[in-house]
Amino acid sequence: MSSNWQSGRVYLYIEGVADRESAEALRGELIEVPEDERPQTSEPFWYIDEIEGLSVVTSTSEQLGTIREVLQTGANDVYIVDRGERRDVLIPALRDVVTAIDISAGTMTVDLPEGLIPDDELVD
Repeated sequence: MSSNWQSGRVYLYIEGVADRESAEALRGELIEVPEDERPQTSEPFWYIDEIEGLSVVTSTSEQLGTIREVLQTGANDVYIVDRGERRDVLIPALRDVVTAIDISAGTMTVDLPEGLIPDDELVD
């Protein structure tokens, strides 16, 4: 298998899939790529399984919770943050909201828009 990036998309070249018709037969199927063979890019980019499980902290160092799931909405991804006994928080994956991701440290830093979490639900 090989791959390349073009216009923000990854194109995979899979052994045994030589034409469009063969590729169409795979539409909707799960294709697993070993981690060490994943396409790389010079742009900031993370795979969903790298995001899920990250600890989320605010720019003021408040612990919010852990990313349980990534929703792909079309406009932008949305991170579902599990807050234990408190309601989940939905965080839009936007540059002005997600200020840093450190995969090796297992953290995502966010600058939450006002009102995203009701005042009575903020971490004490």
